[in-house]
Amino acid sequence: MPGPAAAPQRHHGGPLGLSIAGGSALHGTVSFDVNHRPALWRHRDPATALLEPARRADIVFVGRDEAETLWGTAGPKEIRDLLAPAPVIVVKDAEHGATAYTADGGEVFVAAPHSRIVERVGAGDAFAAGYLAAHLEGRGVAAALRLGHLMAAAALATGGDVPTAPDRAELDRLLGLDDEEWQALRLG
Repeated sequence: MPGPAAAPQRHHGGPLGLSIAGGSALHGTVSFDVNHRPALWRHRDPATALLEPARRADIVFVGRDEAETLWGTAGPKEIRDLLAPAPVIVVKDAEHGATAYTADGGEVFVAAPHSRIVERVGAGDAFAAGYLAAHLEGRGVAAALRLGHLMAAAALATGGDVPTAPDRAELDRLLGLDDEEWQALRLG
């Protein structure tokens, strides 16, 4: 049985630094969702506190609107430039879609499908979960963005805490749509 794990190093004195340092020490992939909530930042500057772990993560998720609020960025490319050197930067732009920037200079945009909206809470978390699931399955960036959108759409169409996602066969079918079929997709 292995001994107790070493305590992660503190960076900038906050819990966000702990998770980044701990994940990096394990040589795994670290994802970070900026997920800015102004009410939680009464005694610290969130722009500075959230920028450092975002830059240190392997995959960063950030909403275009929250990046504008935090850092004054005007669009996805400016967000990419600010968050570099993060290897993968995913900029979510609500009902418009999401853009992923990759370490090799790639840029992939996938439009969000039209979705019924019952409740917005949890859609960003669901998007990140879908993206990460596809990433862990070894799917490409476009498929990861699509699965993120599909999971966000399931969350948007749910009034409760547990959305009903399509089954695996339906997800695979939806992920396999060509671009024209994806553009015409209506969910919920």
